[in-house]
Amino acid sequence: MNNIITILLMLSIAFSSCKKTINNEMIVIKNCTGVYLKALTNENEYKVCNEKILYDFEGNTKINARYYFIENNKKCDRDIVCALPYRNDGSIEILKIK
Repeated sequence: MNNIITILLMLSIAFSSCKKTINNEMIVIKNCTGVYLKALTNENEYKVCNEKILYDFEGNTKINARYYFIENNKKCDRDIVCALPYRNDGSIEILKIK
């Protein structure tokens, strides 16, 4: 009985630590504040933390992206290029582009 409880506990910890990934059709947005993806489904714009993955894509390009949300923006820090504020709906990291 103790072995079953231990196994169930380990499985619940393993599954709870997985990041939820999302697939979505997006538009690439590039400006002096960074690189963003705009969701076509709800018009939300997300700051891309690993923006180098989109280096070869021009602004306004439509892509399908798999990504996950980053809860701590410290991972998304970058050098300030301009002082313009740019509203966004959170930070993401791209896992794959189709």
